[in-house]
Amino acid sequence: MSAGNRVHNIFINSANRNIQDSAYDFTIYFDNDEINVLPNEAVNINVVSFSLLNSMYNVNQYTNNNTFILQKNNTINTTITIPYGNYSVYTLRDQLNSLMSGLINVVHDPATNTHTYTNLTVDTYKLNPLNCKKLLGLSALTTITTQGITSTYINMVDYQQVILRCPTLTFETSSMDNIQDHSNFIAISDILYWVNKQDVEPFKMINYRNEDCSTAYSYNVLNRSFTYLNFKLVNEYNNPIYDAPDFLLQLQVSIFDKTDDEYFKTTTNRILNLLNDIYYTILSIVSFISLFNLKIKKFWL
Repeated sequence: MSAGNRVHNIFINSANRNIQDSAYDFTIYFDNDEINVLPNEAVNINVVSFSLLNSMYNVNQYTNNNTFILQKNNTINTTITIPYGNYSVYTLRDQLNSLMSGLINVVHDPATNTHTYTNLTVDTYKLNPLNCKKLLGLSALTTITTQGITSTYINMVDYQQVILRCPTLTFETSSMDNIQDHSNFIAISDILYWVNKQDVEPFKMINYRNEDCSTAYSYNVLNRSFTYLNFKLVNEYNNPIYDAPDFLLQLQVSIFDKTDDEYFKTTTNRILNLLNDIYYTILSIVSFISLFNLKIKKFWL
């Protein structure tokens, strides 16, 4: 027997979490297992809204893309650390010139989006980019000459996507991804929501609200009860976003009778079949009229 269709609106503030949890990996708990699903019922999860401040840095100590090696005369290695923050190609150029002042000069070419590195000394200098390959435009240990060495194009984007995973949900639909696997293997996905943070300026709000009742982030799930939900914020490389700020999330959990759902599907299929029959009937009539008019025209000629 069904308890009737029920809707639970869940408002989540990631700041209200256990002290051992973090904004990029935390768990919320339900009192007394309040959301229960009967055997003849089904569950739908819908992401209604999501708000996150785009305060993550593209040069970041957590992703270790802010250090490289300056090698002098093939023997002396100095680790150069770029202060973490949000950089453009121009502010990065200025920072590099400050960090290597009097040794290597950096000039940016906006037409090709490249840097030219020039040795200002009589010593031999090399740059080892380590994990700064995209920022420096250098792929390996590179000798910097007095004539200048031009890099490949500069890529200031460390990662593009903010992805919200919910491993505690078992999705009914065939959601799959290869983000969580570094090979080309496609695995069952637990992605609840994702957004391109590059579309939002730094320190502006990343906002999503399902005002048009979109089904892009609506999922039927197989969970029969809800004692807790775990959320993980990762990027498209499945790396945790360690500097993610707190975010707000609204979920809508809808519990409905499976028989109602089956009736809806059956009725919808019948309507679609009827419309398809009407379409082909009209198409046949139009073809018949066109053929009839053609014969009449030939008769009078």
